[in-house]
Amino acid sequence: MMKHSRGQKCLPLRHISALPAVVMVTTLMLSGCDSNDNDGNGNGNGNGNGNGNDVTSPNLDDNDVFSSSLDVTDKEVFKEIVAGDDVPEVDVPGVTPAQDEQEELVDVVESLAEWLEDWAVSRACDSDSVDCPPEPGEELDWSGKCSDDHGNVYVNGEFHETDNEDYYEYDYEIDIEFTDCRLKGDDVANGYIELSRYHESSETQSESSESFSESMQINISGTYSGEDLDVDAEFEFSESVSSNEDNNEEFSLAMQEEAPRIELRVGDEYKAELDKDFFVEGSNGSFEVTAEIRAGSSQLDGYAEMSTPTTLEGSHFGCFDERGILTVEGDGEVETRYGENTDISGKEVTVGPVGQEHWKTFGDCEDFRESDYAILD
Repeated sequence: MMKHSRGQKCLPLRHISALPAVVMVTTLMLSGCDSNDNDGNGNGNGNGNGNGNDVTSPNLDDNDVFSSSLDVTDKEVFKEIVAGDDVPEVDVPGVTPAQDEQEELVDVVESLAEWLEDWAVSRACDSDSVDCPPEPGEELDWSGKCSDDHGNVYVNGEFHETDNEDYYEYDYEIDIEFTDCRLKGDDVANGYIELSRYHESSETQSESSESFSESMQINISGTYSGEDLDVDAEFEFSESVSSNEDNNEEFSLAMQEEAPRIELRVGDEYKAELDKDFFVEGSNGSFEVTAEIRAGSSQLDGYAEMSTPTTLEGSHFGCFDERGILTVEGDGEVETRYGENTDISGKEVTVGPVGQEHWKTFGDCEDFRESDYAILD
């Protein structure tokens, strides 16, 4: 069913390997904390895209993860926060273990939602004798029994597509409701999925552009692969790319991901990201990143916050050699500082607790990007 998944034709910004760990971590542990926009030299820049003082409360935190902030000044705890793998494992059909190991929380939740969507839409298509995926202009409005006549599922969706020589557009909206719905074996789902996607691309003689957006709400409880499973998530994602075919150096891009909450509980394992706002913008070799998130897990037994009080800026993607500060805050505070914000001449990167001696100074951002925080000692 999901023929036009995130970034299929567009530049897959969320998975560009050139991004250093410090930025990829923004999709793991960035904060909704209160930033004072201080760049270390008394110059606040006000460039954050944060959520202000709005704080989202978790709904599935039976482990009380968000009642205990992590000691981020403990070097081993810090490395586990920024480079560890604490996402509960879900055996999503069609996703190999190797892919699972590389996925972030939002990917696991989205993969699960897409599998549930495929399952429900396939049943609706089969019952209504409609092609799957439905053809442009078709609508689904179906309710019926789930596997073994156990429980009910309701599917409602609209699908639209325009495709010609130099322009392509695809969008759909779909709502699915599960009530004691047996999926396969003993797996049962209750709850709902609301999903909308939009994808547009155009091309002229010398220039091309693409944009993609999606929004999702998912609230599911039940059993899955023999484990109790609960998901409560709401997020929006958008990306756009334009380039000049006559000059590879002329391009622009923008990507934003906003998520009030993404919570996943599998058995006794729990992971959540709250008040997430991640923004990337770039053109002609100059890039900026801002991010905030508050996140925690049962594996870490606590939570931390991350933010960019000073925007990360660089002359090429994945290396912020100009300036920027990334802060991880819990019980204590650790900063990663770039370029001119290190108070060192050159293009160094420093990592360490605020007000204390640096744990590590990297000669340049390329050395730091390749280290993935793992060589902190």
